[in-house]
Amino acid sequence: MSSWGGPGGQAQRYSRWFVDEGPDQLNPSHRPDVQGLRGIAILLVVVAHSGLALPGGFVGVDVFFVVSGFVIARSLAGELASTNRISFGDFYARRARRLLPSLALVTLVTLLASVLLLNPYLTQERTITTAGAASGFVANAYLYRHLGYFDSAADGVNPFLHLWSLSVEEQFYLFLPVTMLLAWRLGRRWWPRRRNATVAATMLALSAVSLALSWALTSGHSPIPLEAPVRMAFFSAPTRLWEFGVGVLLALGGARLAPRDPRVGAALGVLGAGLVVGTAVLLDPLAPFPGLRAVPPVLGTAALLVGAGASRHVAGALSRPTLRWVGDRSYTWYLWHWPAIVFAAVLWPTSRLAPVAAAVASLGVAAAVYRYLEHPVRRDRTIVGARALRLAAACVLVPMMVAGVALAGSRQGWGVAEPDGWYSVPEGKDEGCAIINRDAPNDWPGEACFSRPPGGSAGGTVLVLGDLAALAMGPAVQHAAHPRGLAVASWSRAGCPFLAASPRHYPRCEEFQRVAWRLIDQLDPAAVVIANRSTAYSTDEVLPRSWGANRIRTPDGRRTSNSADALNAWKAALSTTIDELDERRIPVVVVGPAPSFPNVFPRERLSVLRPSLDAPTRPTGEVRRSHAPVNAAERRAVDAHASAAYVDPVDALCDDVCPTKQDATWLYASGYDLTVDGSLRVGPALDQALDDALDAPAS
Repeated sequence: MSSWGGPGGQAQRYSRWFVDEGPDQLNPSHRPDVQGLRGIAILLVVVAHSGLALPGGFVGVDVFFVVSGFVIARSLAGELASTNRISFGDFYARRARRLLPSLALVTLVTLLASVLLLNPYLTQERTITTAGAASGFVANAYLYRHLGYFDSAADGVNPFLHLWSLSVEEQFYLFLPVTMLLAWRLGRRWWPRRRNATVAATMLALSAVSLALSWALTSGHSPIPLEAPVRMAFFSAPTRLWEFGVGVLLALGGARLAPRDPRVGAALGVLGAGLVVGTAVLLDPLAPFPGLRAVPPVLGTAALLVGAGASRHVAGALSRPTLRWVGDRSYTWYLWHWPAIVFAAVLWPTSRLAPVAAAVASLGVAAAVYRYLEHPVRRDRTIVGARALRLAAACVLVPMMVAGVALAGSRQGWGVAEPDGWYSVPEGKDEGCAIINRDAPNDWPGEACFSRPPGGSAGGTVLVLGDLAALAMGPAVQHAAHPRGLAVASWSRAGCPFLAASPRHYPRCEEFQRVAWRLIDQLDPAAVVIANRSTAYSTDEVLPRSWGANRIRTPDGRRTSNSADALNAWKAALSTTIDELDERRIPVVVVGPAPSFPNVFPRERLSVLRPSLDAPTRPTGEVRRSHAPVNAAERRAVDAHASAAYVDPVDALCDDVCPTKQDATWLYASGYDLTVDGSLRVGPALDQALDDALDAPAS
């Protein structure tokens, strides 16, 4: 009988590659290079999240998934080979000791900080409900239903956003032991000499289905109707299973996958490092993910694991003491780094160094928690059975109860009075006239998006199109259109300009633009108003975390590599758009970018510790200088067309300074969004521009 046929033979094979679940367990076959690989993974994630570098550094999570599959499957496979069974009680007791105390602590501390530092009207409810979902191991499902990853400003101030990946991992822990045991028993009954192969074949088939599903959803080919297929691919456990599955297959392959020649192992290590780091450097953070874009870092991690098992050079590089030290604390650092970054950004919104300093400081917190909580608890082998169950119950239920109390308090505002006028914003978000989420479908709501003058709209319709700047311009357009007997229809999509070009990796935007043209042909409007926050697509105004990922492409789809290239593309695309409207004999009003107040607008920072607000201003000269390149590009496109007119909101909103508040009236609802009162200040200028466009001779 082959040595792979009986439990004893398999146990001997497993002992060569056995990787324990942590450095604290005294196993002579423990591989320190695995801890080093965890260290690399957490460094990639933290550097990316701090905005310092590595736009694709979030693939460190994918590295974690592969390593988790490898480590957990090796432990379970060794148990199966030795005993023909899996002790679920022991397995979940180890998981509880390993994961839950640190998770409970960070949840409680972050909830308290959220109550003190976050806006109870704007961000606390989503934050607190995410905490409750994370404590119940379903944060990924909650986030799929309620938001997209960094799709809106509210996402960026959710200190529990990162816990989606922990929920995916915990769901994997529920799935893997049962699957491996069932496959093992099936193999023992039908193919007794191929029990391990049966488990491997089962995982290979499931991983193939998972990868195919991930590819289908990120490519827009959902096998079932879904509101947000790309978001589903990102957050769901079934579409991430294949990443764990690669690690599982490595664990089951064992010695058969280990190259005998150390030079091959070294080559695999170099290749793996190149794939992981190269993806972190080059990956567009707004590209649909995971799908096939996750294949390089996943295969790179697999190559590093195999290479380190065969080459002492690769193993030595990954086993350096500093990397191992960081890897030992990687789980705890992952828990603490994102809340620290979020709260630093809230306290010091204009500082680019504050998130970096917070990320570094969170390593100190993680080290202390590891030493005094995580490490002692996970080593305590008396926490089994009923004690483990009590530990798990306390770590799950206490944070949930605290989250419930915090949620009730946030809905009462904690005594913080929100100033009048915050919600004086143009209507449309609730009806779908403004599409907020990046993954949401492009369904034109119809009549809900019309505003008609009191005496009827016999004169036709003015159609307002663009990103959320178009939503903000709605009241100004109504001010100009209604006295003329014109109805106003408004449709906008966040992060998506109405233009003959779109940002990269935003297929829903291209679809929105196509549907908008069909809408133009359907309505045959008297005029079209185009309003986009053009600086966000053509200059460096975009948030540092996106690394220019929202920059506009050229009309033929090529990537623009810098602001000058993007400005030329913006002008060309705007000219093409006006040309197409001109061919339809439809006058056009183009609205330039309004002044913005990113990172300093007070509403986001209204909190228990900051109950009073100031009203920030910007010097008008500074705003004009920052807008000058895009204003010039847009004016050149407009001036080439007789039936087009241009409005610069800066002229209407600013005197010596650009204010956010005038007397007792707020002009802005956020750092970018005008209130109704702010929009109406642009009304007279838009009135004149609409006159110019409508009175121009036909082309």
